[in-house]
Amino acid sequence: MKQKFSAIILDIDGTLLNSQGRISDKNLNALQECARKGILPYIATARPPRLVFRSSETSKDADFIKERGAFYNGAMAIDIPLNYSNHWQIPAKTVNSVISYLVERIPDLYVVIQRKDQSHSFRLPYTDSVLQGWGISKEDVVPFLEASESECSKIVAWHEKMKMTDIHHEITGIYDGRINAFITDSASWIQLISSEADKETAIMDLLSLRNISPDEVIVFGDDIPDVGMLRAFGHSVAMGNSSDEVKNVAKYVTLSNDEDGIAYALERYFNIL
Repeated sequence: MKQKFSAIILDIDGTLLNSQGRISDKNLNALQECARKGILPYIATARPPRLVFRSSETSKDADFIKERGAFYNGAMAIDIPLNYSNHWQIPAKTVNSVISYLVERIPDLYVVIQRKDQSHSFRLPYTDSVLQGWGISKEDVVPFLEASESECSKIVAWHEKMKMTDIHHEITGIYDGRINAFITDSASWIQLISSEADKETAIMDLLSLRNISPDEVIVFGDDIPDVGMLRAFGHSVAMGNSSDEVKNVAKYVTLSNDEDGIAYALERYFNIL
């Protein structure tokens, strides 16, 4: 009996997007064919809902991919057709504490606070091009000191001249049980979300709305925040451009994001196309 698949979970950067920051025609066509067969796409990304895809990354033909998914590495879950959203936010007290620690530890650290899909706050000066890159306008910017006293969806920190490896280790130890900390982008960024949030939790929450079993789900990822998600689902696929740490937890390893790895796996491993 042929395996039934009902959903495909897709990380964006390094997975769905190639190294030029585009969705290839082959991968897009493959996902459209899956959707025609009733297999729903879900996004699982560090991005906010407002920035699922920049205009340079794909055409409106990919809008169907944006209808449901886990955002902020799992701190927000949305299913637009079902008019559903759920949030797992970092409490205000923890936000203030971790921001104070980061700033004291590295005075010239870049820090951005993101709250739901409503506002961003920047610790250091920003330009219009920076706002554009984050997918927001000046009206969406909240003063940093104000934001650091409120609950939030995610905190992102980075430094132009140093890796975040030591900071990640320190934060993980100090805030164990209060924050989930991910080191990403070749160890240049640290991303902080609620201890109750991760991609797999948010995706399970969404799948339950449609009575989709984990056995009916295919998951694609390439980076450390995807590891828990790849472990949680049996039909898990690491991209060929992933690190060994990611590849080792996936059931399959497909071609890279520059080689249409998603379409390749859907055809070769799952016989969908």
